[in-house]
Amino acid sequence: MRPARGSLVQPRLGVLMALAMLLACDVSVTPPAEMATIGVSPRNVLMRSFARNPDAISETVDVFNNSEFGSLQGIQATVTSGNESGWLTVGGFADGKISLEASAAALVEGTYTATVELTLSSATNSPRAFTVDFFVGDGPVLAFTSDTVQFHNTPNDAGDQFTKTMAVANEGGGRLSRLAIGTITYHPDDPLKDWLSVSVVESADSVILEFLATYVNRTDCRPFPRPLSRLADRLCSAEFPVISAVAANSPQVVTVLLTFDNEPTIFLSPKGVNFVADEGGENPPSQDVELSATGVLDDPPLTNYQVGSPLDPGGNPVNWLSASVVGSTVTLAADPTGLLRGLYDAGVEVTHPQVLSRGSFVDVQPDTIRVTLTVEPPPRVQPFIVLSTDNVTITPTTAAFIEITNGGDGLLTGLTVSSEATWLLAFLDSNSATSTAAATLSVSVHPTNRPATGT
Repeated sequence: MRPARGSLVQPRLGVLMALAMLLACDVSVTPPAEMATIGVSPRNVLMRSFARNPDAISETVDVFNNSEFGSLQGIQATVTSGNESGWLTVGGFADGKISLEASAAALVEGTYTATVELTLSSATNSPRAFTVDFFVGDGPVLAFTSDTVQFHNTPNDAGDQFTKTMAVANEGGGRLSRLAIGTITYHPDDPLKDWLSVSVVESADSVILEFLATYVNRTDCRPFPRPLSRLADRLCSAEFPVISAVAANSPQVVTVLLTFDNEPTIFLSPKGVNFVADEGGENPPSQDVELSATGVLDDPPLTNYQVGSPLDPGGNPVNWLSASVVGSTVTLAADPTGLLRGLYDAGVEVTHPQVLSRGSFVDVQPDTIRVTLTVEPPPRVQPFIVLSTDNVTITPTTAAFIEITNGGDGLLTGLTVSSEATWLLAFLDSNSATSTAAATLSVSVHPTNRPATGT
């Protein structure tokens, strides 16, 4: 059936009108050959970290125009998949690069992959995609050789400060860092608090805990819960958390014990010895120091002690003191020969090999005998007469002379001379004398009373 005349006129007229309107518009179309082409390198980015690492890992990708036409101005980067937990952050385009930051702070071990799309309306290959693979390994794990550090307090140590160190190991992956010490908590039954301080020393290859304990008096600690004969009967304790922002098992609690008289320690009786000698005089009598050890389970008592060379406070050997040990007795002898009057100090260290205590061999803590030597001026001697001779022979024509000196200290005074013999004449040239300046006594026969002989 033929269509009615004029039935094709309306469709043809609509097409002609649409074409006329299109030709009337000012339309500019950029040929594909003049558009930019997005290039990216690398197309797959590899990043690594470890679980719970609070530090983000940074990386960049190069973004460039593979065409000699167009520009990358206005290019946008968007994570389109694989970033549900928000571990990847994409920065803006600058200086030909797109910056990336990956954070494992909230991630567990595993591999995470995200897709980043680069879009630019004037690029022939927009969107252009690249992938980011994020490998999250095992994070650091705090580990200690022991979770308890013990200090051993003795009665002689009160007020002194002692240090110990403990290494912190990493039994996991990554690098152990960002360690901190939490609040130190002391046992509520301890009378004394604040005897402990702890610090962290980090280096490139190690982490060390440093402990500083101020030793206390016996009554400052609570009674030991399980008294042991000859071992500790008092105990102070404290604990604190070791915190790491990167360790999977943070925090870890460390306990510090301050036990009283629990470490094998040499005990001296007496702890010090004093010698007194006269300048240029004889050696003073030797003195003994008896040795014993506290905190030792061995029976019989220790005997094989050792003594070191006597040293002055500067660590230099001294010649005026000698020390020897037999069994548990140290004998000290002082020789002041050649020493001027004054005070001399020295120390003699007493040591002992390891002993068996609590089922294992431990060091016996040494002790030092303190020795002083006081060299005094020689004692004063009362003046007394010393005659050069007590027997002389004279004749009527010859006289004899006797030197009189002082055998003591100082000046010999008040010298006089007398005789019951009427035939004897005696004269002193001085009424005083010293040890070096003599008085002279001259004796002769009286010129008129001359006996035949006389005594």
